[in-house]
Amino acid sequence: GFGLANASLIPCSYRCHVALILDLRERVMGLRRTEASMAMDVAAATRSEPGDAGIGEMLSPFWLVSSRVEREEASALSRKVLGRSVGRERIGAGLALPFDARCCLTMRPDIGLMSCFDPASQWMWPVAPDAEGGRHVLVRPADGRVVIEQAGRRVALKAREAVVLALEPDTRFSMVQIGRIDLILLDAARLPMLTEVGAAGLMRPVPRGNRGLQVLAHYGALLLRGMMPLHSTALQALAIAHVHDLVGVMLAD
Repeated sequence: GFGLANASLIPCSYRCHVALILDLRERVMGLRRTEASMAMDVAAATRSEPGDAGIGEMLSPFWLVSSRVEREEASALSRKVLGRSVGRERIGAGLALPFDARCCLTMRPDIGLMSCFDPASQWMWPVAPDAEGGRHVLVRPADGRVVIEQAGRRVALKAREAVVLALEPDTRFSMVQIGRIDLILLDAARLPMLTEVGAAGLMRPVPRGNRGLQVLAHYGALLLRGMMPLHSTALQALAIAHVHDLVGVMLAD
């Protein structure tokens, strides 16, 4: 699919799956407020410096809730998705969640995974033109259809298909009948093929039948639902590495 079938591009830790698919990583994910070219600022998930996100705490599901959402609605969604209520935080007025979603399920400490519920029909990723360094994300609609436009390129995704994007200014999303869209923040330092392939090479749909994507989707769901007891720094670092390894396998399939 991506012309990356060379086994040398697949991380060694994945090829050693029987022994242990993961190796230790130290970088963590965080949240910071990012300038947006929209009327509202966006509480966008971005990577923080190593060691400043409290990794090593008990890893557990956590809701970020739009200021438009009432407490009862947030509680009902948590019970529907997780079967229970968990911690949540309402973002401030004038801020928006990724995809201008009403609620986003993430984790504390944040390891870069997020499921965004009830997104807007139109949204533009807020990347400043003078932003330093590239940022990469994996996007996967759970239902409906999303069209992504970036620098004259266009890709359309159906339910449970995915794409990896090198974020650039004016990356636009048009979403039709989407109840949930999943997001993974990626670190090119962990997965060099992201920069080797480049933005144009990455912007291709990954079919829902891709084996790496299928495993990644199941693994992400287990993490976001708090079904894996990753309550140490080492285990949480392994989870971050595992996600990147699976993305590498997905792209190489």
